[in-house]
Amino acid sequence: MSIAFNPQYPAIHKQASKSSFLYQRASRALLIANLIILVTAAGVDSFKIEWLTGIYPKTILLSLSILLAIITKKLSLEEKWYAARSLSETVKSLVWRYTMNAAPFNNSGAGHHLLLRERLEAACLESNNLIGSRRFHLDENDPLLSSVSHAEHIAADKFTTYIKNRLNTQLKWYSEKAKHNALMSKVFFSAFLICNILAVSCSAWQETETSSTLPITGLLIALSTALIGWIESKKYSELAAAYSLTHSEIELLHSDIHDISKQESLSAFVNDAESLFSREHTQWAAKRGYTTKI
Repeated sequence: MSIAFNPQYPAIHKQASKSSFLYQRASRALLIANLIILVTAAGVDSFKIEWLTGIYPKTILLSLSILLAIITKKLSLEEKWYAARSLSETVKSLVWRYTMNAAPFNNSGAGHHLLLRERLEAACLESNNLIGSRRFHLDENDPLLSSVSHAEHIAADKFTTYIKNRLNTQLKWYSEKAKHNALMSKVFFSAFLICNILAVSCSAWQETETSSTLPITGLLIALSTALIGWIESKKYSELAAAYSLTHSEIELLHSDIHDISKQESLSAFVNDAESLFSREHTQWAAKRGYTTKI
């Protein structure tokens, strides 16, 4: 009878995942705050609120926007987010490669466990270099760093284990991400079109009717600008296409599972799959100007 198995990752994986989540949230919050400030500045200017006139609200808001942009640049939150995410995914990939005896752990020599530690330490160093601090490091007392060394004693059906707990999980993740980003692309582009159409209508009315004043026009223009900035920042369409492509490639790999009959072919299959996952993250980084690799 086979033993059910799903590898436990070293503590550094949880640390990297948590850091990635926090950096991503902080980066997103600062961007949203800046866009709200700019839209509010346009609204203050458009509606001419009398009790705010004496404190120069538009000047304050625009200055605050500049300050927030400088802080965002200095914090390099997006770079740190990627570095943490990269480390998290690298740890997962290395543990699965080790467990399935795939490259670089597919030879018959000893020292696989030491090689795993070396690769994990190198991944931590790479992410730390990108962040600019020694945030990530292996816990020498982490019991999982020794427990994963018994790959040969796992289940008799390693193949089923990998397909169920790794390949199918990744297939589902990429499918959901592709659909989510495609939906968000449509939602925000629709919002942008609605704001733009309303702005054009208000502008046309204001220019053809000399006696009319529509202060909301400027606010709608600012809101349209903010929406297009958000869309460009999030790259919904680009990510939807990338995730959809990776999902299709994983499906192609899935069609090859019937050809696996021995350890050597399983190792090659796992190597191809993990290389595919790593390539997606490398391309994600390259599009944002990062050069680190998984």
